[in-house]
Amino acid sequence: MLRIQFTPDDLMRVRVTDVMDPMWEVVGSVQMLQLDRGRRPPIFEPWVRRSRSRLRHRPTRSATEVLATIAPLNDYFPDFLTPDAPSVGLDGDLETVLSTPKSRLSSEIGQLGGSAPWLKQLADGRPETLKRLGDVVRHYFSTMIEPDRASIEGVLAANRTKVLRRMMVGGTEAVLDDLGPSMRWRSPYLECRYPIDKTVELNGRGLLLVPSYFCCRMPVMLADPHLSPVLVYPVEHPETEVGGRGIAELIGSTRAAVLSSVLDGASTSDVASRVGISLATASHHTGVLRGAGLITSTRRANRVVHAPSSLGLAMLDGEARL
Repeated sequence: MLRIQFTPDDLMRVRVTDVMDPMWEVVGSVQMLQLDRGRRPPIFEPWVRRSRSRLRHRPTRSATEVLATIAPLNDYFPDFLTPDAPSVGLDGDLETVLSTPKSRLSSEIGQLGGSAPWLKQLADGRPETLKRLGDVVRHYFSTMIEPDRASIEGVLAANRTKVLRRMMVGGTEAVLDDLGPSMRWRSPYLECRYPIDKTVELNGRGLLLVPSYFCCRMPVMLADPHLSPVLVYPVEHPETEVGGRGIAELIGSTRAAVLSSVLDGASTSDVASRVGISLATASHHTGVLRGAGLITSTRRANRVVHAPSSLGLAMLDGEARL
């Protein structure tokens, strides 16, 4: 069991990421592909079937095999793969990953215990091997995750809506008490199902909550207790594959994600970043939603801030209960 100890200051410093974290989804999906079918939640089978087809392409298969050596299906993978700060997008996150100091690369890969020759080269911090890692991650993301990104973002946005509304109504403890069946809040501890016994004392550092589409068995924390505390947790999936019900069925998965992304107020640039779309596309979708009476747009200083209307909030309320 994992026990995370909170102080009153920690409860005031709980944050939730407002965008998909690409590196956590890369690691989670690579590990998902390593699960036997009997251990895999059925909701992922459509994605796995599509992935098997994509893996017939040799570069994609090679990228997946490389990532499986550094993110194996066991109790440990190197922390440097998943930065401890809120995501700034795939390119920015990869810049952080690839600038990891050699001493840390050596230490964390050493704990992995893998025998693949390229891991030794990576542990040595060889520039050409670091470049290869970046190329592999980009190829894997573009072929295995990007095609399903709108659906993934829709599920994550629905979870974010639920968490933010829970926080507004009941506060942080209400959020911690409703993160999922593998976690329970017993003040001052958040207790989580975990492969090892571990206690983490936050000591005023707060906690970054990262909802993850591909995290499915139990929550995950970084192994190094000196890093900023991050808890990655599984989100609740619809009963059928994303995109077939709820708001997404009514207005489309991208507009559903846009509507969810403005729950706490967001500029057009914020929407583009949170949903992973271009600025022009974000502007188009906010205009359509405003015309449909689902959001309002108010000028504040030199920017326009979008927020759900009462009708938009009612739709989000219904989606959170699905």
